[in-house]
Amino acid sequence: MENVTMPKGFVFAGTHCGIKKIKKDLVLFYCKDNCNAAGVFTKNAFKAAPVKLCEKHIASGSANAIIVNSGIANAATGKDGEYAAELTAFTTAKELSIKKSEVLVCSTGIIGKKLPLKKITSFLPELVKSLGCKKKNIIDSAEAILTTDKKTKIVSKKIGETTILGIAKGSGMINPNMATMLCFFFTDAKIGKKELKKALKTAVDNSFNQLSVDGCESTNDSVIILSNQEGQQIDFKKFSSALTESAVTLAKMIVKDAEGAEKMIIVKVTGAPNTKTAKKISKSIVSSDLVKTCVHGCDPNVGRIISAAGNSSNQCEGNGLTAKVCGTPIFSNWEMQKFDKALLGKKMTKKEITIEVNMNQGNCSAEAFGCDLTQKYVKFNSKYYT
Repeated sequence: MENVTMPKGFVFAGTHCGIKKIKKDLVLFYCKDNCNAAGVFTKNAFKAAPVKLCEKHIASGSANAIIVNSGIANAATGKDGEYAAELTAFTTAKELSIKKSEVLVCSTGIIGKKLPLKKITSFLPELVKSLGCKKKNIIDSAEAILTTDKKTKIVSKKIGETTILGIAKGSGMINPNMATMLCFFFTDAKIGKKELKKALKTAVDNSFNQLSVDGCESTNDSVIILSNQEGQQIDFKKFSSALTESAVTLAKMIVKDAEGAEKMIIVKVTGAPNTKTAKKISKSIVSSDLVKTCVHGCDPNVGRIISAAGNSSNQCEGNGLTAKVCGTPIFSNWEMQKFDKALLGKKMTKKEITIEVNMNQGNCSAEAFGCDLTQKYVKFNSKYYT
């Protein structure tokens, strides 16, 4: 947190309103100036009520505030859930003296439970009064969006006089097409609506859509960015690159904090004929339960990696494909290479495992991020609801 910087014009607040027993569970992000806004949301067919509201409100490309609760997802809650999201937006707007359409609503937590609306609305006046731009405000906000996470996830990046701040949560029910995750970016960059939307899509495609913990895509996934235009005009390529770097950093934080995880897996695919193929293969490998378990057990059963790559694309065919695990060559010319299994097993005890696949068919590349599959994960999720 030492080097984290707040963009000009934004204020945050996080508090405990009683959705959870003890921990913070309600947060408000706000800027008095009208912001350009963009969002990327879950592709799950059963989108949570707040996601539907966000998609409706953000369609104009503008927003001033984001109100978030954790502990209950407000998903699979029917008309009551829709009413809860709408009332939360209305009450927040009233407290801030802005339009309801300028408020975005997000929820995360247990699916199927209904929100205790009175607890949220009664705490809103206090939340508004405590808005600020100090270090404590950032920490309180980052803590208030957590569910099963063990750590807060915060990143900031300076591009000249312009700042990008990102805050995220997520540790389980995570799979490509985002995760059971929320991520919020705030910037004072002077950037148009179309450019902001394009930069966010690029960032998400190369970060959150490239991570997998357990193969499950949530009903509440949301990544939102607000830009209040208070800073300098910025070169689009520099801004897009900085936003993508920030998103990748947060995606790796999510993987490292995954439920029960002990190791992070980074899969790098190079030499692909196109980016789509590189992404598909890298995600297939990092999402494989068999790859996850052999990484957890430090078992150099590298045939699982080749199998996962082959399952994802017939473009893996050909004599050019090579593969490495922790820098050790394991596959080339359609056959396994000889390697010291004991030595590779020792290398696999590290906290970060790299798997490299070179297709030797082009100049495109991609990375995917994941984690091992542990007994802790199974034990935790077998009793998550009860």
